[in-house]
Amino acid sequence: MMKLLFNVADRGDKYEFISANTNELAFAGTTNDIIEVPSWEIYEAIIDMLNEGTKRVFIPKDTPITIDNIYTEKLSILESKKNSAINTARDILYNKIINKLAIKHVYKFLILYNTLVDSGIYITNDNKEDIYNNIIQDPDKSSLVNVYNEYILLMNKLDKYFDYIDKYDKTVDVINSIRVITSEELQIRANIQSLEHVEDLSTLKTDNEYLHENEAIAAIDNIINDFIQTLEE
Repeated sequence: MMKLLFNVADRGDKYEFISANTNELAFAGTTNDIIEVPSWEIYEAIIDMLNEGTKRVFIPKDTPITIDNIYTEKLSILESKKNSAINTARDILYNKIINKLAIKHVYKFLILYNTLVDSGIYITNDNKEDIYNNIIQDPDKSSLVNVYNEYILLMNKLDKYFDYIDKYDKTVDVINSIRVITSEELQIRANIQSLEHVEDLSTLKTDNEYLHENEAIAAIDNIINDFIQTLEE
């Protein structure tokens, strides 16, 4: 029977529903939790709330997951954009890149690892070339050449998966850091820094700050496009 799962983020005394989890195995490496809802009615209601893109959806901890216990908070346009962008990045990464095929890669990698260990071979990034030379020069281990080659191939794939996850985490951090700053806030910053004669206050902005909401939204679009392009390389 299909499990009705959601990725949720711990918000202290409550969980925030982030997105539907259609591939629970693929999310094993994320920092978000996963919870199961008890019925299609509740599942579809949460999906509808999330798809509106203008609300955050919560469930208090230590309470039954029912329609009555689920509540929402309205998002600003910028926060809605952040959530949408992060969900897009997550869905692409975990449904198209690190999917069930990746789980098979992990399983196969462990089988090959055990085969090599049984022969006294322990491979690291630092010694893999030496190990290969030892294998091809030892008649008793010549049958392990194909095992070695497949192991290295999968090791490189897994390294790439971890690299993608790291890039995803950094992308989320950058998106969440984006904010709109007012001229008044910049003036206060100038006063604190004793900068009395700053002609252009915008020079005091940090890389994640924008004077206008449309600029911040455009920046988020660029960040997501760069992340997607990274996955396609």
